[in-house]
Amino acid sequence: MNRKKIVLILLFLLLLTGLRFSWLHLFDRGQATFIENGQVDLVEQGMESQEIMKLEGEWSFFPEQLIPPQEMNDTAVTEDKVYRHFPDQWFAYIKNQSFSYGTFHLHATIDESLVNHPLAIYMPRFPSASKIYVNGELVGQAGAPSVILEEFSSRTLPYYVIFQTESTNLDISIQVSHDSKPVKFGEQPILFGQADDIITMVQINMLTKIIVMVFTLLLTIAVIFLFFLRFKTKLALYFGLLMAGISLMVLFDPDGAALLTLPIDAVVRTKFTLLIHIFIAIFLLKFVENFLPGYAPKSLYRIFSILFLIYGLLVISLPVSIILEYQFILGIIQIINALIVIMQIVRANVGGVPNSFLLLLAAAAVLNNVVWAFIKHRMNLIIDFYPLDLLIALFLFTGFWICLFLQYTEEIEEKNKKLRLANKSRDDFLANTSHEMRNPLHSMMHIAQYVLDNPENKITKTDRNDLILLVQVGRKMSMLINDLIDLSQIKEHNLRLDKKAVDLHVQIKIVLDMLAHVIEGKPIQIINKVKASFPLLNADENRLNQILLNLLHNAVKFTELGVIIIQAEVTEGMAVIEVTDTGKGIDKEDIERIFLPYEQVTSDDTSDHPGTGIGLAITKELVELQGGTLHVKSKLGIGTTFRFTIALFEGNISIDALADKKEPVIESVVEHSGEVQQPVNQRFRLLLVDDERINLTVVSKLLDRNRYEIIFADNVEEALAYLSKQQFDLVISDVMMPGMSGFDLTREIRKEYNLSELPILLLTARARPEDLEAGFMAGANDYVVKPVDPLELQARVRVLTDLKEAVTEHLRMEAAWLRAQINPHFIFNTINSIFSLMEMDQEKMKDLLSHFIYYLQTSFDFQNANALVSLEQELNLVDAYLGIEKARFGDRIQVHTRIDVDTSAIYIPPLSLQTLVENAVKHGILKHQQGGEIMIEAVYCEEMCEIRIKDSGIGFPKEVKEWLRMNGGRDRTGIGLLNTEKRLKQYAGEGISIDSKPGKGTTIIFRLPC
Repeated sequence: MNRKKIVLILLFLLLLTGLRFSWLHLFDRGQATFIENGQVDLVEQGMESQEIMKLEGEWSFFPEQLIPPQEMNDTAVTEDKVYRHFPDQWFAYIKNQSFSYGTFHLHATIDESLVNHPLAIYMPRFPSASKIYVNGELVGQAGAPSVILEEFSSRTLPYYVIFQTESTNLDISIQVSHDSKPVKFGEQPILFGQADDIITMVQINMLTKIIVMVFTLLLTIAVIFLFFLRFKTKLALYFGLLMAGISLMVLFDPDGAALLTLPIDAVVRTKFTLLIHIFIAIFLLKFVENFLPGYAPKSLYRIFSILFLIYGLLVISLPVSIILEYQFILGIIQIINALIVIMQIVRANVGGVPNSFLLLLAAAAVLNNVVWAFIKHRMNLIIDFYPLDLLIALFLFTGFWICLFLQYTEEIEEKNKKLRLANKSRDDFLANTSHEMRNPLHSMMHIAQYVLDNPENKITKTDRNDLILLVQVGRKMSMLINDLIDLSQIKEHNLRLDKKAVDLHVQIKIVLDMLAHVIEGKPIQIINKVKASFPLLNADENRLNQILLNLLHNAVKFTELGVIIIQAEVTEGMAVIEVTDTGKGIDKEDIERIFLPYEQVTSDDTSDHPGTGIGLAITKELVELQGGTLHVKSKLGIGTTFRFTIALFEGNISIDALADKKEPVIESVVEHSGEVQQPVNQRFRLLLVDDERINLTVVSKLLDRNRYEIIFADNVEEALAYLSKQQFDLVISDVMMPGMSGFDLTREIRKEYNLSELPILLLTARARPEDLEAGFMAGANDYVVKPVDPLELQARVRVLTDLKEAVTEHLRMEAAWLRAQINPHFIFNTINSIFSLMEMDQEKMKDLLSHFIYYLQTSFDFQNANALVSLEQELNLVDAYLGIEKARFGDRIQVHTRIDVDTSAIYIPPLSLQTLVENAVKHGILKHQQGGEIMIEAVYCEEMCEIRIKDSGIGFPKEVKEWLRMNGGRDRTGIGLLNTEKRLKQYAGEGISIDSKPGKGTTIIFRLPC
């Protein structure tokens, strides 16, 4: 240590000494009085200009007597009166006596201005029992003075009494008694003054103690929190105990004014105070030893710790008189202890410990306080509690710790910068690697899936299972790659949200569809308790989907058997969504860790479920980015509940509002009358479905209006309503919509149309494999990922519409081919009938020949494969066919017609009605020996033309659709019925309805647009 620092330390000690003397001068106990022969005139001694007076001098003393005030002037009493200084000569009187008592008396004269004003007498720390009388009245006492030792009790705490007088004369009597305890503290005088001045003096003394105690208590509480939260070290423990010891020392200090005035026995209080000083010394040693471990003289610390413990045992076991007699030993040890601490701090300062000079100054302040305390008790100095040394030491130590904290903060910040750079490098590497891995991973998955789906591949069951496992692992890796990319975007603050009204019920249904392959084969039930009427959320639908998928996938992952429940409620304007499982649960200590990136909770139970630990981290970030919170409650062996909040959509719109629309409004980008025109050279009709009109407009502008007629629908209900009335070549639908999703629309369409009859193209903002799989499983033909690439959209739409056109053309050509394949037996029988009638009935022959010629011309003409013909043309063909059959079979065929519609304005796929009538004749009435009747009706019904073909034939022996399936591929009639069913469904939106019972005939009904 250099000379400059030594000079600074000396100057610091001089400063501390100067502050102490300034304190003593500032809070002087008042002016001394001159009491002589038990009397004093306070007016003459200037009490008017002095607030507080010291009652020092010769008091009247009556040894071994406790004289009542009213007997003070008796002649018998005054014979034993002597004059003694109080209280110092009282201490000398009781020395070496087992029990003493006496009465002190003082006659004082005060100024008239003090008459009838509150006055006070302050009794300092006094080891004897005492009672104070003023003008014959008892105004206060401490302990119980008595002439009998057994009735005696003392109390060493200072106190004051308040009283008033009606005259300028004061008679003050003090009865005292004392046992054999030695007196080992300063002999302070009694104070007299106005009550306000005495109370102010006491309050100042108490305030200084409270300041020190509050400061040390705050440090103690802070260290306790640190110790029990994270900083569980010996250093924190010893520092907290040191601060707590200082707080207790101040609390039990009796000088000036006592903070703790509980009726504790004087012996117990004395021993407890000494033990507090001993423990402070021990904790100071242990704290400094752990604070500067490299500079600690451990052998000396060990020796002094043992000495203090021995002294503490002696304090507990020995009588208090012996302890007080040799109390100076404790002071010497404490001074040596402080010097050792200073020596260690000096060594640390020389060793270059940053800011250790502040510690050296703090130690000097502590040493200064210890030395003055030793001087005070050895020389009986009248000094009240002095707080500045302790406060300065604590502030210096706090300053050192703050400097140390700032130094550590700078070091940690520097390390954090390096760690952030390392983390960024790692995240960049993971993000770049993820992008690079995505394409080859998907290629491998596609190859494996192709091998699985190719019927020409002959692979064993084991190999097939291995390939399925490969695809499943690939899906998990794909999800992980997407999570890594999302996490990097979140950290770079590049993740953008597109908040809008989102249907929670639909989102959950979509996620459950995506998880169908995950829970397949597991004894798990997922229950969706969220009603379709739940209010819309103000959220990013894609990110909400990701949140739900992560939480539900996590629940499925850690639930071997049981139930997973998802439910929601509205609380304080927020949607509160819960995912509860009956899985293994999470330990309390691990709950906070599960939301940390790359943090995977490991245990014996979770070893079978390895992971990266980023799914929940991303989920928490996505919830918070949308203004919500995510919490978790879990119990081991019972299950886990994840609870997150999302804001409701503004206006709290319910999905029920969509269901209330009775007449769906369907808009088109082209003018259309709603009437079906002759579809020659007709453009492809597209139905665009999206809940946002701007998306419909954008998609429509990307498509060629000369090639496509585009119609808009704002929701699934409108789309279904339109499909029930119109014919379309392609449906383009968004996946995420309120009420019902694009997946729901696809399923509803597939109930009526197969993949070739009405293609469906789904638009989605998510390109995850599980999203695409869910769409294809629902029945979609193709997918386009948003943002839409114009060339990709145009190409995919063209392919799907061309496919639809090809399928339609195939059906028309099939119908034409069926008609062209005229049964030779039919021609032969008809010609024979013509020859027979030539001789029998030439008029009938002419009619039959006319019908036969028209039938042949029409059949061969249908090879042109027109899409539609008028109902009038179709009925003429039916009439020709029935005319031929009636000529052949006579009365076995009875035909009735009811045509109540304009047949020229209604169109029908060619050969549809004729095929059904031919089927009714051949497979219905002609199966009876006697024949039967056929009724053909065409009537208006619900703005449609309803066609009914009724026969009284044998009926079908089985359910109709099963019959069609069984016979469709084996004979011409079955093919014709299937072809008719498909063409009618494509044109009118619905196929044929058949009601048939064995022996009771068959009724076929279908409807055509008007």
